Amino acid sequence: EQMAQVLHFDLVIRRKSDWRQFFTVWTDGRLDVNAAPADLLAAVTGAAHSKAVDMVTYLSGADGARNTSDDIRFGNLEEARLFLGISPAAWSALTTPLSLESPVVRMLSTGQSGPIKANLSMVVNRAVSPFTVLEQEQQ
Repeated sequence: EQMAQVLHFDLVIRRKSDWRQFFTVWTDGRLDVNAAPADLLAAVTGAAHSKAVDMVTYLSGADGARNTSDDIRFGNLEEARLFLGISPAAWSALTTPLSLESPVVRMLSTGQSGPIKANLSMVVNRAVSPFTVLEQEQQ
């Protein structure tokens, strides 16, 4: 496990033992404003935490759950900037690049036959064709 070598990552492991379901080191370095949690949006953009929470709630759609069919997605970064109430000057000064969709995604699949159950987790890069499997784990 390379992540165990990261300074203080043991704190993450102790607090969130299933961290692998939510975190990957495979990234293109940009923050996906349509998928980022409120805490991260506020920290990266400097927006008020309440605005970031409102944005995540809005993007979650009518059912209030993330990653479901009724989710709303911003079509451009300007929509996100306006929603968060950030000035154009502050937005252009951000040091973390932002995006509308990450090309790197985690796919989870569960199969079951009688009492036998298997889980497959794959991290894939959709920016290339055919897509590239960056990581695969079966449980």
